[in-house]
Amino acid sequence: MLDWTPIIQWFGFIPDFHDAEVISMDLRRAPELSTIRVDAWRTLSDVDERGYFKIDRRAVVCFVLGNVVRQEISDWNHQNVLNKLTVTTEQDGQVLSLETIYGVGGYFVAQEITVEVKPVSAPDTGTSLNG
Repeated sequence: MLDWTPIIQWFGFIPDFHDAEVISMDLRRAPELSTIRVDAWRTLSDVDERGYFKIDRRAVVCFVLGNVVRQEISDWNHQNVLNKLTVTTEQDGQVLSLETIYGVGGYFVAQEITVEVKPVSAPDTGTSLNG
């Protein structure tokens, strides 16, 4: 089972990764590790002068997969925006699911998944109230 502790320590909770972007996938054969990198942030409830939700706690979240036994991915492109990212457990291993809004979507089944959080220093940008 995935230990969410690094994510909880950074964001304060387990996010659903809505509007986060998959920025890279480094897929390797076992025994090497594969890595899925996601640009994510915490969206605040207040808005800026433009009407955009303020964000903070931006980070690149790295999902490190050991011994990928099955995967299905499609539609990789220049943006790769997620609706939701989940990690569940099934008989074959842990399942990292990428539910897409635009771009890449799919899943990976691996014997082990760990997570690393790499904070990013970036200007405060926001998400529109209209989408």
